[in-house]
Formats: sequence, C-alpha cells, structure tokens
Amino acid sequence: MTIKHDQSKPRFSLLPKGALNAVVSVLEFGARKYAADNWKTVPDAKTRYYDAMNRHIDAWWNGEQKDQETGEHHLAHAICCGMFLWWFDDMDRQVMSHEGLMSKFVRKGDLPERGPIDQLGYKFHTETIDCGLPSAIAEVAK
Repeated sequence: MTIKHDQSKPRFSLLPKGALNAVVSVLEFGARKYAADNWKTVPDAKTRYYDAMNRHIDAWWNGEQKDQETGEHHLAHAICCGMFLWWFDDMDRQVMSHEGLMSKFVRKGDLPERGPIDQLGYKFHTETIDCGLPSAIAEVAK
C-alpha cells in the first residue's frame, strides 16, 4: 500500500480552472498595459480597486459578460480586484503586527495605533529577507 501524507496541503484541484485561467489573463493584460505588479503601487488602491470590483460586478449583473477592453469576463476582473484588496488587507495586518520589525525602520511615535495604514500616509514595500520569508516594511511618506 502506497502512502502519501498530503492531507494538510492545499487542494488546488478544487479551483475552477476556467475561472482561474480568465483571472490570469486579466493579470497578464494589466502587466502588459502597465507593468507586472503595478497594482501594488496605485495611490488610494483600496478605494479604487473596491470601486473597480463593484463596476465589474454591476456590469455582469446587468447582463454584460465581457469587459470591452480586455474581452475577459467581468467576474474575472472582479476576482482580480478582490485578490488585490485581500493582499492590501493582509499587508496592513502584517505591518501592524510586526512592531518590533517596524521599529527598525520607523520612529516609535510615527506608527498609528490602528486604522487602514494606506490612508495614514505610509508607503508599502515588500522584499524577501535572507531566510526566504516575506517581510513587510513601511516607511513614512514625506
């Protein structure tokens, strides 16, 4: 009997491949039009991607299947916007939970006690540190 211990690993086979391929196509279009990962540096990103997500959902809800510019499904665009919002939310949490790390880059009184960090004048940068773990570093926007 063969044994494979993969019970706790992600089951990517559960993802609907058609939807996933459409989302990747939307991301590739954006990378060609702007730049890869450009979405991470858009000013007021949370508000703008929330608005864009809702515009795509509304267009789909009103019977329009495909985005006119890309030819991709409006829901693929909405999913991309939702993923971007998740990423920004996750980054906010990581930055706010790493007070020890943050103290090396930002003066102690400069970090807000709470609230969405992108609305408080902070810029985000992600990088990989030597051990291979992602770290979030915020610096005060001047």
